[in-house]
Amino acid sequence: MRRLAPLVLVMVAWLMPPRVEAGTLSPYAITDLGPSGSLTRSMGIAINASGAIAGAADSEGVMQAFRGDAGGGIVGLGSLAGLSGRSSGLGINGGGVVVGVSDYDTGRPRAFRADGGEMADLGTLPGGSWSEAVAINDGGEIAGTGNRADGRAVAFRIDAGGEFVELGLLPGGQSSRAFGINGLGHVVGQAQDRWGINRAFIADGQGIRFAGTLPGGGASVARAINDDGLITGHATDSSGSEIAFIGRAGELAALGVLPGGHSSQGLSVNALGHVVGLSSMGGGSRAFLWTAEGGMVDLNSLLEPDTGWILQVASAINADGLIVGTGTFGGISRAFLLRPSDFGGSDGGTTDPDDGGDGGGVPGGSGPNAVPEPASITLVLIAALGACSRSLARGRGIRAGPGGSGPRR
Repeated sequence: MRRLAPLVLVMVAWLMPPRVEAGTLSPYAITDLGPSGSLTRSMGIAINASGAIAGAADSEGVMQAFRGDAGGGIVGLGSLAGLSGRSSGLGINGGGVVVGVSDYDTGRPRAFRADGGEMADLGTLPGGSWSEAVAINDGGEIAGTGNRADGRAVAFRIDAGGEFVELGLLPGGQSSRAFGINGLGHVVGQAQDRWGINRAFIADGQGIRFAGTLPGGGASVARAINDDGLITGHATDSSGSEIAFIGRAGELAALGVLPGGHSSQGLSVNALGHVVGLSSMGGGSRAFLWTAEGGMVDLNSLLEPDTGWILQVASAINADGLIVGTGTFGGISRAFLLRPSDFGGSDGGTTDPDDGGDGGGVPGGSGPNAVPEPASITLVLIAALGACSRSLARGRGIRAGPGGSGPRR
């Protein structure tokens, strides 16, 4: 299928087409990603082209990274600090390689790569003491953030040979953080400028440069990029509200909020330019899907009635429209997979945490305290599931869809 021209998407976003009624869109079947047990928490964070998933799940009070499949089975990946260490899977590529962040025996977090069942330490920037990996593409290039010898947090890319490439700072800037990578190795994220304001950036072989903001706005964060160069994230508008956007560097367009919402964040964009994320409401958040044809739609409205789920965060979407995220079932935070009714892949059906399925328990793990700096999507999810933080100073994000930020999902 031919990809939509980015300019068309931007123009449509500016015009903000009328909202499409949920009944005119394909309904979704939901699969609980486990592990089994109604009192076990889990978070769905990234998805690749074949529907393999990365995230984190709780066992005995500790969050640890997992790799899962579209059928609901998950495998715990452990941590670099042993059974009691915390970890989170933040990205996954087409080969099923998971990257993320883990506790480490130094007491500082470390970026990891898990190929198969083994978690490997990726190290740090020269002179640095901590790192996190947030996304990986099919070529094995990894985006992440770490500190360097002077203590500043700086975005990096790890090439296919395992070498760290520091992406640098904006002119006069104080720090930078990576949140996504596409199949071309282009990295996006946020960088503080000389005044300490967060600015969305893109690093595409021409150095790190400002990616723009919304008209009349100030701060911005880029969370994901696809292979066509379409970026999503969130930025302040002229009223000071934090609003999800889509566009190319220098031409960003607001996506709005769900009815009753006051802010929104775009977390993933796939090859078709479809965006998923969250819209904050009074008392929580709701997961959304945005398309140029239909505008922003509450994903809860596309579920069958009485599933018992409340979808709070849609973290990633692949080219087939499979969506991974985090919601609540019976009041417990659970990772979910949404499958469009017209999806041609394997049948998933609607499941709930008590069905058991193929998911086994995930031992121990990491969570919001794994990274001393507020850099990872784990923190976004935790905040969204509580009161949904709206501070651009805590910009972090993940993942794009196919060819986008994170794996070439």
